[in-house]
Amino acid sequence: MAISMKSRVIRSSDPIAEPVDDELVMADIDSGKYYGLNDIATAIWQNLEKKITVEDLCKRLCESYEVNPEQCST
Repeated sequence: MAISMKSRVIRSSDPIAEPVDDELVMADIDSGKYYGLNDIATAIWQNLEKKITVEDLCKRLCESYEVNPEQCST
């Protein structure tokens, strides 16, 4: 399935995500894997709490970080 700028996305409810120090730690109980998310990945995760278009997500990231729309969409 291809994702376009108009695609509506939402985060999965499968992983457990908890803040630890200055990052977000995610764990997938089924696979036993865990991940540490940096500040940008954490911002993406937080913005995916409700359905959002990829275009709107990129706009929010461009407002918060020094990134242009072209960079954000790749």
